Amino acid sequence: MDKNLLETVTKATLIELGLPDTPASYVDLGAKFIVPALQNSNADQFSIAKYCYRVAAEAGYAEGQAGLGSTYMHDLDGEKDFEQVEYWAKKAADQGNLNGMYGLGTCYCIKGDNINAVYWLLKAADGGHPQAAETLEIIKKLSNFRN
Repeated sequence: MDKNLLETVTKATLIELGLPDTPASYVDLGAKFIVPALQNSNADQFSIAKYCYRVAAEAGYAEGQAGLGSTYMHDLDGEKDFEQVEYWAKKAADQGNLNGMYGLGTCYCIKGDNINAVYWLLKAADGGHPQAAETLEIIKKLSNFRN
């Protein structure tokens, strides 16, 4: 989707929903588009979600950075890029964002960096991120299976 069209659609949707033009609103809007985009493999919805997360991320908003990083784990727009996942998740994690910590841990896990994966997943789990705790349990079971 063209960037100008993305901007127009996004701003019109914010107005339609009565949301202010803030990074938090862009994250909320991105969240409304990302789930159906992934469930239905809808590239247009995915592009809108990614654009929303990017606006918030570039404004320094940690939840937007975590959201943008997570979009790079998927390939609906041909941009699966674990360096970008790591970059944006780290920015969010460094601000104490649990989703950023979880994303960073997941990224390191996929890249085979188990020490950093466990470090960040533990930080996220200790902060109360439920998926991080579940992922650590899976890692624990797999490591027991290998021994």
